[in-house]
Amino acid sequence: MGGATSREDGISFPVRDEFQRWSLDDLEQALQRFKALKAKAPGHSPFTVNRREWWETFTAYETLVDGAFLSLPIEQFEVFACEHKNVVFVFEVFMAMAMFCSADLDDKIAFAWRLFDFHGTGGLTQADLVILMQSVCMGAYRLGITRRRPETAHMLELAKEAMQKADKNMDDVVSHSEFSLWARNNLESKAILLEFSLAQEEDEEVASASKKAVAARKRASQALGGAGGARVSPVDDRD
Repeated sequence: MGGATSREDGISFPVRDEFQRWSLDDLEQALQRFKALKAKAPGHSPFTVNRREWWETFTAYETLVDGAFLSLPIEQFEVFACEHKNVVFVFEVFMAMAMFCSADLDDKIAFAWRLFDFHGTGGLTQADLVILMQSVCMGAYRLGITRRRPETAHMLELAKEAMQKADKNMDDVVSHSEFSLWARNNLESKAILLEFSLAQEEDEEVASASKKAVAARKRASQALGGAGGARVSPVDDRD
């Protein structure tokens, strides 16, 4: 998940500095504010926030930074907002901030593990890991870290692979120690994001090769058409 100020991962996005204004204690307090909001409205979605709830969750009136209350600007709500909906899947925000805020790695891992232990059982199920994968991958996509939108089937497969790798004693639950080892190898190294970046590069290479092939066929067609008026079949350039 990266060190307190490390940029060795080579990942850059516009609000990274904004995230690093937050400590993990600040983030923990934001999580408690979010839980308190949801406790007052049990009929509402336990995973999303609207604009008002965003402001109440991500504004720390007890913390001043550079003479102003610590907060995530409301503009970031628009970045994370679900398509065609006026809400944000808040765990995408919490996970992105946990990965890039100012804190020690062990503390970040512990926070992430608690964040997705939805039932307070002391272990993560595969269903919990699905939400973790969704939060990491969709959050990265919305922030512009990756440009390829993750598909649901891919995230389900990632969660399945994570369970297989992390659940060392094969009891279908990932303990804190198991999660810590897995997170160091996958979240801290940003391996999950790298996988999407590589897939994105492959897509771009295929698209580029296809365009070059179409252009070459057009040039060949034009050359043949100009050589003695030879009849040339039309080129299908719908690739």
